[in-house]
Amino acid sequence: MRRFPDLIAARGATLVTIDAKTSLPSTHTDRYAVSRACLTAGMQFLGMNTPVPLFYVFGDLGVLTPAEILHYAAIGHQPPGGPYYLVSTRLAHPFDEVFGVPVGSMTA
Repeated sequence: MRRFPDLIAARGATLVTIDAKTSLPSTHTDRYAVSRACLTAGMQFLGMNTPVPLFYVFGDLGVLTPAEILHYAAIGHQPPGGPYYLVSTRLAHPFDEVFGVPVGSMTA
């Protein structure tokens, strides 16, 4: 349970889960580092036949799904046997595009 999602939230009428990754991306490499153990737990969560999607939200409010991390990490450089998947920050979706703009912050 330690590596399962941190939050259950509503995106419109749909329930979603969020695993908050508070660390900012590396300032030297522009990559997110997601532990293999965390991603394995996320994939197991999704494999429990639950219709609730899982999103990883990073400290800079970039958003990726577990499937995206697996895909993008597979085409990028990975240290052999390393404990982390490394994904370019440029591949993340902006938070507002995934979850929408809060109603109170919309300008007329």
